[in-house]
Amino acid sequence: DGICPQEGTIPVEVKEKPSITMGDDVVVCSGNGITLTPTVGGDDIDTYHWIGPDGDTIAHTRDLTIPTEPESGSYTLVAVSKLCGESSASQKVEVVPLPELLIDSLALNSRKIVAVGHAGMYEYKVDNKEWSTQDVYENLTYDYPHTAFVRDERGCENMTVFTIISPPIAIPDYFTPSDDGMNDSWDLSTIMDAYPNTKVTIYDRTGKVVAVLEGDVMDWDGTYNGNPLPSTDYWYLINVPEIRKQFTGHFTLIRSK
Repeated sequence: DGICPQEGTIPVEVKEKPSITMGDDVVVCSGNGITLTPTVGGDDIDTYHWIGPDGDTIAHTRDLTIPTEPESGSYTLVAVSKLCGESSASQKVEVVPLPELLIDSLALNSRKIVAVGHAGMYEYKVDNKEWSTQDVYENLTYDYPHTAFVRDERGCENMTVFTIISPPIAIPDYFTPSDDGMNDSWDLSTIMDAYPNTKVTIYDRTGKVVAVLEGDVMDWDGTYNGNPLPSTDYWYLINVPEIRKQFTGHFTLIRSK
């Protein structure tokens, strides 16, 4: 009745609902930070917010960065579109405590690194040496700050600094080679045990070398070529490479009459 049908086109725009894809679970060593970078799809996303393991909102960003010491647990990203609703996804973070380490004294300049923590395999190193499962280090330098490292199977690493104080150099003033079992030799074994590279040269009054102590020879019985030397003063030069020092002086050979 006077009404004519008409045809037309009504545009329809289909919006995509937010979608979130998280990465794999994250394992992080204590003291380090994390950055979570999810893949987000969808149109007209208006807001983001992250919910931490304790249920509180901790950020309003698409990516989440925690510079140091995150909490273990699930981190949930919520993406909100006013037109198409919201979507959420979670990613787990596990914070692994660092292994602790102790330095155990085995000998004068030998040390063992003792790892304290969860059960498992550890690797060790001292200073700039290579990582190894060997935990004992020998012939370490005296009076030098050494750095010991330990790391666990997950790569979590800790370190400590230690110094081995050089033992004192105690040089006998005299000896009495009387074959009574007491003070029969000029004995430098305490020095040479501590410093195996030590070399001792003994001189008489004229400057002649009457004995050399090194290696396993650590004392002098007061003889020269098997013959007893007389009671008098003798001089020494003690070279200790381990501490880069030399000692000179004299001592007395005393024979009973």
